[in-house]
Amino acid sequence: MKVLAANRLVDGIVVYLSTNGTWTEHITDARKVSDEEEVAVLDIGVQAEAACEVVAPYLVDVASGEISVRPTRLRELIRENGPTVRLDLGRQSYQKAS
Repeated sequence: MKVLAANRLVDGIVVYLSTNGTWTEHITDARKVSDEEEVAVLDIGVQAEAACEVVAPYLVDVASGEISVRPTRLRELIRENGPTVRLDLGRQSYQKAS
């Protein structure tokens, strides 16, 4: 099973294609894609990229449990959960000058 992931162009947040055709930040709300649907769903991502909604859409392997959906690869798990560093340290902690 797979889901379609991309980055929202406005803010770079990881988003997933939902069952109603919109983009969601929550993988649990993502549309689960069978092997037969892969090409059609990727086409939806390409169209969204052409419309400047998202960038770099691609399919992510997921495992589905009774109440959750989890990526099967560490890279995607990190993308889903956000940075692995403390946000109060380093470059990310600097405030932009107004």
